[in-house]
Amino acid sequence: MQMAARLPGTINDTAHFAAMDDFPLTAINAPVLIIHGTADVVVPFAHAERVVREVSNAELMAIEGGPHVALFTHLASIRARVGEFLAAHAPALSDQAARPLASNSPSNRIDDR
Repeated sequence: MQMAARLPGTINDTAHFAAMDDFPLTAINAPVLIIHGTADVVVPFAHAERVVREVSNAELMAIEGGPHVALFTHLASIRARVGEFLAAHAPALSDQAARPLASNSPSNRIDDR
C-alpha cells in the first residue's frame, strides 16, 4: 500500500487521539524511549515533548528535520539509539537490537511507488 493511501487513516487516528481523555502518563515508571521527527506534520512534535515531560523515566530522541516516517528516513541512527537504550535498560535484549529489523525480501518492504 502506498504511503499516500494511508494518510486519511493516519489523520483520522490523530484526530481521535487528540479527542481522547488524557492518558495517565505520570503512572508509567518503565524506561521509555520516545523517537519523533521534529518536522512531523501528521503528529506534532509537541506530543513527544509532552510524553517526555510526564513520564519520569522517558528519554527523547528528536530526529532533527525528521518527517512522520522518520523510522524509514533515519533507520540507521534510530537502530543505533535503540541499541544504546536497550543496553542501558535491558542488556539481555541489546544484542537483538543490533540485528536488522526486517529482511529486504519483497514481503517485508514498504513500497511507496
